[in-house]
Amino acid sequence: MFDPHYPFPTREYLEGYPDRLDKIPLPNYELGELDDKPVFQRQDHCHAYNTPGLFPFPEMNDEDHRLVRAAY
Repeated sequence: MFDPHYPFPTREYLEGYPDRLDKIPLPNYELGELDDKPVFQRQDHCHAYNTPGLFPFPEMNDEDHRLVRAAY
């Protein structure tokens, strides 16, 4: 089976489109919205695929968020 969400394109590939990144909306995450969600969603919020260091949402800046959305 194919998983369309992995792997993400490399940062170098995505940075080829810097004039478009600022048009990508930022996530509208609200603190506490995951409190009643399954543990897997909470883990993925801290690290994609529950892999430490892989897209840790709380540590990402605006450019990081836009690059992940561009990759998606």
